[in-house]
Amino acid sequence: MDFQIKVNETQGLEKVQSLIQNGVVNAPADVISQTNALYMNTDILIKRMSAGIEKMITAWDGDRCVGAMSYMRTQVQDENRVICSILFIYVDVAYRGQGIAGSMMKRCLLECKNDNVFKLNMSARFSEKRLICLGINYGFRPEGFIDFNNEKFNTVLLGIRP
Repeated sequence: MDFQIKVNETQGLEKVQSLIQNGVVNAPADVISQTNALYMNTDILIKRMSAGIEKMITAWDGDRCVGAMSYMRTQVQDENRVICSILFIYVDVAYRGQGIAGSMMKRCLLECKNDNVFKLNMSARFSEKRLICLGINYGFRPEGFIDFNNEKFNTVLLGIRP
């Protein structure tokens, strides 16, 4: 199947929001709350994308959004470096295993390289084996561990210099 990858697409944003909501339906309450705050207010989301604070990469099968990922930019104080952090990657369950996450990751790395991003980070819980493998397959390396939801060291931090 041929999918179209788009960056900061605001047309059809409600379809992206629906995909994101479906992706967190079984997540812990704090994840759902955070997701709603970050992604369900269309005006704020568009402002973050327009200001260059956040980029959203989406995958489309015709007019259906089947994958989304987002990353946020941070300027390192007193340095001329930009560090980005991937906030989420999600592919519709019916479309998994078709290379969509990889296509979005390739585009993310290209965008970061074109924007002179010094470093790109992501985190994944140990239970998210596919996400960890995706990062490692695209050159991310483990850099540490953190606690998530009061569980000791259950999340790995990964990083890459695009």
